[in-house]
Amino acid sequence: GVEFGDVLETIEINAFCGCIALRNIKMPSVRTIGVGAFTCCYELSDVEWGEDLETIQRGAFDSCRKLKRIVLPLKDNMIEDDAFLNCPNFATVDLVGGIHSTVGSLHMESWRNEMMGEINRINQVLPNIYHSQKTAEIQQWMSSVIRRLNHYKTEHINLLKEATTLLELWPKWDGLSHPLLSNVIT
Repeated sequence: GVEFGDVLETIEINAFCGCIALRNIKMPSVRTIGVGAFTCCYELSDVEWGEDLETIQRGAFDSCRKLKRIVLPLKDNMIEDDAFLNCPNFATVDLVGGIHSTVGSLHMESWRNEMMGEINRINQVLPNIYHSQKTAEIQQWMSSVIRRLNHYKTEHINLLKEATTLLELWPKWDGLSHPLLSNVIT
């Protein structure tokens, strides 16, 4: 396996192309994965990126036949077309970053459950689709998760605003002069 600290930011075009000994990767500081960077890494099965990842260029993992799992952040338009072409065993995408704490802090339990269902949906779909469709499926899934999360964030803010307005409308009470309690105190 290859493991880098917090130094490597760019993996250039075809950098590891044809590296048949590479089995797993953990590169938390990488921001850009170039075109064909891991093409034909036939033994590569597990890949972990950090929150800083911004771009996976086209064909980056083309023909990584044993690729099963990738860990990456949730960012729209991060993955270019055909990034995971000819990866028939690619079945699992795990998200890194604050997404799980964000979902956990959503106001309604039904929202949290729906978001977790949407996040986990990709891992139910990926194993059952043809390898040429996997990249497009991940791209659509990421956009869907981001749209839905933004919708619930807006709903959450609207609920908080509504609750704040209700509290502001509630009569002021200094502990003694509330109209409902004036008879009780005297």
